[in-house]
Amino acid sequence: MFQAIGLDSSQERIYRHLLTHRVSDVPTLAARLALPADVVTRALDRLERMGLVARADAGAPEWEVLPPRDAIRTLTARHRLDLTRAEAEADRLGAEFRSASGAPQLHRTMELVVGAEALAARFRQLQLEAEREVCAFVSAEPTVVSGAENTAEHEAAARGVRYRVVVERSALARPGVFGQLRAALRRGEEVRVVDRLPGRLLIADGAVAMTPVEPVEQRPAAFLVHGSALLGLLAGLFETVWRQAPPLVLGADDASAEADGVDRAVLSLMLTGHSDSSAAKQLGIGLRTLQRRVSRMMKVVGATNRLQLGWHAAERGWLTESGTRTTVALD
Repeated sequence: MFQAIGLDSSQERIYRHLLTHRVSDVPTLAARLALPADVVTRALDRLERMGLVARADAGAPEWEVLPPRDAIRTLTARHRLDLTRAEAEADRLGAEFRSASGAPQLHRTMELVVGAEALAARFRQLQLEAEREVCAFVSAEPTVVSGAENTAEHEAAARGVRYRVVVERSALARPGVFGQLRAALRRGEEVRVVDRLPGRLLIADGAVAMTPVEPVEQRPAAFLVHGSALLGLLAGLFETVWRQAPPLVLGADDASAEADGVDRAVLSLMLTGHSDSSAAKQLGIGLRTLQRRVSRMMKVVGATNRLQLGWHAAERGWLTESGTRTTVALD
């Protein structure tokens, strides 16, 4: 298990023993684990450098284990960063190789990535290296990396990277997606919804795009598109779809939240094509409660139908958390 963080079998045995017994010294560990004392000493030195164990007291012969949760999380985070850097260096070396070998220009602007692990690594890398913005199409089709597994999104958003995401309406029916979108909105991400997307897409800083292609030898595959006319077309496609898509706005979860937060959520789900029963289920409120809210809002703005309500809501800024005016595309 601990080989993934760089421990060999002897180091893992010593570490597991200390996890159970908390404190021990070299002679005791050597005797209990049937290992030479010099092997134990070297292993403890390595475990100390990795932040897994420490001397019980300065200069004392006893060693004690440190809280494993924090120590191992730090190590795995360091390994992930090292892997990301290695992948970026491999890309740079590959570009140098192609340039030196006089490869066709196509290979300098488009790169085929094949296999679930390779796709997941590049998907993560693009987000971790983004400095300004990530734009994405999220379709209802199965993906190599699910929303729940996409921890790179959380890390990038925490660094201040702007996320603009367009979601295909049928994707909202997938288990867990609605909760993931709620969390994304709370992180400050912008989410819009459309009936149908042309496909899946990720664009990082307007400099590189990732879009899936037909499987290669029954393995999932995608093209990475670097600065080129094709990248410009993909970016233009995203902006066109983004402008036409209505925003998804979700209200707060608890009953003590302000009523207008729930009203915004009701309006947003209506405008993204949800039926009354579907919207009520998503928000965890009764159908009659939802319909009463809609009727009350129509009465407030003097609307005679829901189309008019949507227009008035957009004009009054009800579809944004800050209350600023926004344009909503209505069918």
